[in-house]
Formats: sequence, C-alpha cells, structure tokens
Amino acid sequence: MISESLKMNFTLTSLNLGDNNIGEEGAGMISELLEINTPLTKLYLPDNNIGNKGALMISKSLKKNTKLRELNLSSNKIGFLGMEGVWESLKINTTLTSLIIRGKKK
Repeated sequence: MISESLKMNFTLTSLNLGDNNIGEEGAGMISELLEINTPLTKLYLPDNNIGNKGALMISKSLKKNTKLRELNLSSNKIGFLGMEGVWESLKINTTLTSLIIRGKKK
C-alpha cells in the first residue's frame, strides 16, 4: 500500500494527492504518515472528501509533526468541527507556514 511505502521514504518532500477521494480512511493513513515525521514539507489534499473526521485525524498529527510547511485541505467538506480541530493544532505546531482550506465542495 502507498502509505506503507511512504513511511519508508526518506527523500520525498512534496506530495499531491488532490482529487483522489481518499476519504476519512485515507486521511487516517496520511495522519499516521505525518506523525512519524517523514521529510514531507508540502502536502496537497484538495477534493478528497475527508470531512470533519478526516480533518480531526490530520489535526492530531499536526500537533506532533515538525517538518510540514504547506498543507492544502481545500474542498473536503470540512465543517466547523473539523476547522476547530485544525485551529487547535496550530496552537502547538510551529512549522506550518501555509494552510489552505477553502470551500466545502458539496
């Protein structure tokens, strides 16, 4: 599986999985990847239907990650609950410098 391969990759710094419908399950895998602090500095996940639950999983990993600089979660049906989780993680994460979350894409 791609998530296992990425856990073993120590050179990839940018990953674009936009418009792949990874859903909550994929967001959970991405969260695990971010928690182990792979060298990823740019992660683009627009249009993946991750919803609030997926956003909360990613938010949890952002509290531990010290490498990621750019994150795009646009058009993922993230509502207030998911956004609240993201904002809370930003109180702890000091490395993220670019965050894009626009639109819900119904």
